[in-house]
Amino acid sequence: MESRRAESRAVWQAFLGPLLSREEARQRLGLASDQEIDVLVREKRLLALPTLEGDTIYPAFQLAANGQPYPTIARVIEILREG
Repeated sequence: MESRRAESRAVWQAFLGPLLSREEARQRLGLASDQEIDVLVREKRLLALPTLEGDTIYPAFQLAANGQPYPTIARVIEILREG
């Protein structure tokens, strides 16, 4: 199972660069709870990607040096949903 998880993550990483786990994303964003991540995802302010195993990962490219999502990520999410 762990090798399959690594393989699934590697596929996303090959296209998008470094990836963050939910915990890593929460820490980088300075959030207190996972529910706050869910709000950002619902509001299209944070891109969340599913893996084959049902995990969720977050591309690091969408976060600025201060840990906050770039404002333009909402447009990126819209483009991906249209495609």
